[in-house]
Amino acid sequence: MATGDLLTNYLIEFYLPRSGRAEFRTTSRRARAVAREMSREGISVRCLRSVFVPSDETCLYLYAADSEDTVREAARRAGLPVLRVSQALADGGDG
Repeated sequence: MATGDLLTNYLIEFYLPRSGRAEFRTTSRRARAVAREMSREGISVRCLRSVFVPSDETCLYLYAADSEDTVREAARRAGLPVLRVSQALADGGDG
């Protein structure tokens, strides 16, 4: 990924049962590995963060990528059961 690439943040959402903690850890590792693999292929994508909210049975994955299609492809390769992909704003949270 070239340092001058302009990437947009996207949020992936899907459902996971409350008991899905182990599956969440597995899918998070897989999502990061796939994003690294795609980057090595020259595709501009990074998996920035993953969050599991058991009480809502919801997983959220924050990506930076050159397009929504790239994020959808990363999710497909990682086997994420995507319900929705939305463009997102993210704050670094350094304060």
